[in-house]
Amino acid sequence: MDALCAADEVVQLSLRQRDSFNYMGGQYYRTWPPLYSGNWPQLVAAIDEGLHTASQNSNLFIDTAYQLVKAALHLQALDFQGAEVFRMNAANYLGDQYTKYVYQLMYGHTYLGQGRLAEAWKLFHQIEQALDDGTLIELRYRLMFYENLGAYWLAEGDSGKARSAAGRLLALATPPGNRHFQAVGNRLLALCAQAENDRHEAAARMEQALTFVEDGQAPLAAWRVHATAAELHERRGDSAAAAEHHRQAATVLRGLADGLGDDDESRTLAGTLMGALRPLSPQALASPS
Repeated sequence: MDALCAADEVVQLSLRQRDSFNYMGGQYYRTWPPLYSGNWPQLVAAIDEGLHTASQNSNLFIDTAYQLVKAALHLQALDFQGAEVFRMNAANYLGDQYTKYVYQLMYGHTYLGQGRLAEAWKLFHQIEQALDDGTLIELRYRLMFYENLGAYWLAEGDSGKARSAAGRLLALATPPGNRHFQAVGNRLLALCAQAENDRHEAAARMEQALTFVEDGQAPLAAWRVHATAAELHERRGDSAAAAEHHRQAATVLRGLADGLGDDDESRTLAGTLMGALRPLSPQALASPS
């Protein structure tokens, strides 16, 4: 949680210096660690406070940044309709490079989740060209981009290009030891191997992905990794192992949903999360007694 500690320091220093702009910026950087750690009540509270502060200071740049974090939360909860609403809210201020590429990323992710691949590609291609041209884009967003690009190419049936995206993702995620994206990258490579009928590599990559989520610190990656592991075991005819991974995926999803509040937005997020349980086995869906 080094990023969260650094953001806290910025907030405290800004308060002492009565620096409202950097205070809002520090608050903004506080939002990302809780998103990936699954501490969504803390995230929602930080977003609400940030939007309120941005409104008080009539700061459209900060308002846009928080609207995009809100969109990211809805995307991770598989609420693509809600993500589109907040992404559209963010269109109030897109006059700088920072918000432009984050906006395109959220826009593309929304289209990808809706199965609108041609529209997703238009946005991903613009980001890819910008990166190839040397445009500086924050590491966080480059990681998110290559995760989405890999998923896009898998959806298009091009495992070679998906491999390339996953390789870039892992190259970025490994030096800082980002367990979420290390798990995601290895899961992508397992899916590529599965598409190529390479059962040995698929199993090896899946085992690697599982090592990054076993400590419970990367729940957003964990449920997807376990769901994919279940699918691989089902293909091999190992129903017992598949059922166990289904159970673990369902447990993580329930934990994320149960941690949300009781307001309308939280109920919507919990509902779309629980919707991800439907493809899982009946054993996973059964609530513990």
